[in-house]
Amino acid sequence: MSIPIDNITPFTVETIKYNLCNYTYDDYVMGVRGIVKFLKSMILLTNENGEIERNYVCTDASRNTYYRLDEIKKWKVDKGGLFIEKMVDEMILCVLRNILIK
Repeated sequence: MSIPIDNITPFTVETIKYNLCNYTYDDYVMGVRGIVKFLKSMILLTNENGEIERNYVCTDASRNTYYRLDEIKKWKVDKGGLFIEKMVDEMILCVLRNILIK
């Protein structure tokens, strides 16, 4: 793939956990739109040249074929978008843990 990836962080469970502090109550009350806004903030980056870097891409929507940038910045197949599901589940679990602890 010819997508610039020099500055963007790989899309991993650790990325979600690290950025969870940026998921606000306002995002929460927006429902799905808030989740999309939060995920988008991690998968898109405009670099200093004005190019959009991505760490998660769809190469064939009709076949549910996605790729994510893994820990070593190599493209890894995510058939059916299951990694996104895992990310949202992890995010929800972290939020619930924080609520229950307080």
